[in-house]
Amino acid sequence: MAKVSCLNFKPTNAKKFYKLYKLLLLPASLFVIKKSLIACRAWAMRKSERDNVANIPNDQAELGTPNSQNQTSSPRIVWLVDDDDTYRVTLKQLLNLERGLNCPHDFSTAPLVLNALQLLAPPDVILLDDEMPGMTGIEAIPHIRQLAPAAAVLMFSTFKQNQRVKAALSAGASDFLAKSESFEIFLTALRSAKASPLPVAAMPWPMAKGIERVQRFFRPVPAVKQSAKT
Repeated sequence: MAKVSCLNFKPTNAKKFYKLYKLLLLPASLFVIKKSLIACRAWAMRKSERDNVANIPNDQAELGTPNSQNQTSSPRIVWLVDDDDTYRVTLKQLLNLERGLNCPHDFSTAPLVLNALQLLAPPDVILLDDEMPGMTGIEAIPHIRQLAPAAAVLMFSTFKQNQRVKAALSAGASDFLAKSESFEIFLTALRSAKASPLPVAAMPWPMAKGIERVQRFFRPVPAVKQSAKT
């Protein structure tokens, strides 16, 4: 019988594996480590700031400073909608680390958040991605405004195009952000976002019909040009 060797690994295979590791795996590993260090550093800085705020004397806290107001007020409820699972989960974790914000639910598609709005209490802000399969974020805004008129819709996307921004704002979004913007800009927008006035197209049919009649009644009548006498 022929002997079967259990050591079929040749040195040339080791060299090939090392080259593959050096070209592909090593840069990817360094990139992940760098991003992790940046996230840990940002988290440590925010934690130190929160600790400094917690150590404020009681006499200053009783004066009604903005920090003491944020501690006593209830956090803003944020729902996150994005089809990118890695980005969505990471952003949700970062938001829950921030004081004054709470992100209890996240969704991968627009129909899922619409179903949740019919079953759960609406949040204060909905952070909605634009580019999603099936129903886009802009297409979902009128349905969201009907189900949750008091909720602010904050759009964000990979590319911030002027046409998409205008379409989102006209549909009822409060603001439009790019994913490439800093995390501090996202936090500022989430804390200051307010529900835009409900567009007529997103209103229930009787209300929209009544507003259209009022607008038609007060519409200025165009002046009739008098024909020149010959």
